[in-house]
Amino acid sequence: MVKSKKLTREDILEKKRIAERARYQRLKSDPTKFAEQCEKEKLKSQKKKEEGKVKLVKDVTPREVSLARKRWRENVAASMKKTKR
Repeated sequence: MVKSKKLTREDILEKKRIAERARYQRLKSDPTKFAEQCEKEKLKSQKKKEEGKVKLVKDVTPREVSLARKRWRENVAASMKKTKR
């Protein structure tokens, strides 16, 4: 009997990412399903806005806006650095 190698957290996440990419490619290959998915996401974001789960820029102080943009810049820089390697 062969013992199976225990997968690390990174291995599991990588397999999950690959499966998600494949699922998304299948979804994009069918125009009707892709349109349905886009509509679902649109409705989901509208619902979040209406429930107040997402703060709108007009409802936030200028200081909070600048802090959020700073965080976005840092996240984009880290992402670019990671993909550039």
